[in-house]
Amino acid sequence: MCFALWTAGYWADFIDPTTGEAFFASPSSQTKLQTEEELRDLGFHIEVSGSCTVIRHILRGTSLFVGTVFTNAPAHSAAIARLQGL
Repeated sequence: MCFALWTAGYWADFIDPTTGEAFFASPSSQTKLQTEEELRDLGFHIEVSGSCTVIRHILRGTSLFVGTVFTNAPAHSAAIARLQGL
């Protein structure tokens, strides 16, 4: 996804689910979502079960693997339409 957005001229990065940090950003610019409140605003809920943390999407209500991609591509752009298979 990021490569497709880059080749279309947009910035894109994703959150590494094992670290909670941006994958392509330099270490000096790393920021991570620190609180459940920040994730809740994005539609997620954090559940801690023993040594595991599960991110659950509020709308789905089930535990699932969550991939988070950030980009400056407009939602109505041709690049996003291609990624959606439109």
